[in-house]
Amino acid sequence: MRTRNSSAKPAVTKPVTKKNARLSHPIHPGRIHTSGKEPNSPKNCLPEVQIDFAELEDGSLVEIVEDPTDPNHTLFAISRRRRIHLAGRVEDRGRMLVPIPRNAIGFSDVKLPCGILPYKSVTRLVFTLSWFIRRAVDVPDEYALLLSAFVLYGWVADRLPTAVYLSVIGLPQSGKTTLLELLSMICRQPLLVSDISQAAAYQACSNFSPTLVIDEIDWRASRTLSTFRQLLRAGISPSSRALRVR
Repeated sequence: MRTRNSSAKPAVTKPVTKKNARLSHPIHPGRIHTSGKEPNSPKNCLPEVQIDFAELEDGSLVEIVEDPTDPNHTLFAISRRRRIHLAGRVEDRGRMLVPIPRNAIGFSDVKLPCGILPYKSVTRLVFTLSWFIRRAVDVPDEYALLLSAFVLYGWVADRLPTAVYLSVIGLPQSGKTTLLELLSMICRQPLLVSDISQAAAYQACSNFSPTLVIDEIDWRASRTLSTFRQLLRAGISPSSRALRVR
């Protein structure tokens, strides 16, 4: 795998949300909707819960995105029946759901979509991702398709019975870091790190749902990394739990 030099600018430069399948038109910031209740309304007394994704009681899908007008602020993209709008909060099941703030510990390093566009079809999206990957790194076509499938997997991982891990190996200076940086641009809520402790990884995955992109790690270098690998393997099945005492 070698880094490919190209003067052409990539067509995809921002993460794509998994709700795009339900869109028929590009979405623009427009007016940001809030609860719209009076200050003394009982609605304002509901407990607030910070989330990054949820399926509401009415079937709507809520995904956290970056405020198109302010990168230091987060909003919800709420999708239902091919319609989508941005909101600062949403009520559901007796709770007031609010997006995780950008200044939350660890969340400021997670990349978020700054806009939403329709992708026409899954097949077209796969080939667009594959083209984008092959423009940046020199990999065989079948590898580019595999990487594209992994990117899409990140958006539906919680719906599948088994977790999938991707390992990128190669000789020094072969373009591994370039590929990981590329993946951190298009995976769901990517968190690119060159070093992360077991405790930090556990906290990040507990507080939100990032796609961990770990660069320069040797799983057999120490007993600590071996334990870290065991922790990741413990999360292969949704039925398994890794418990910690704080």
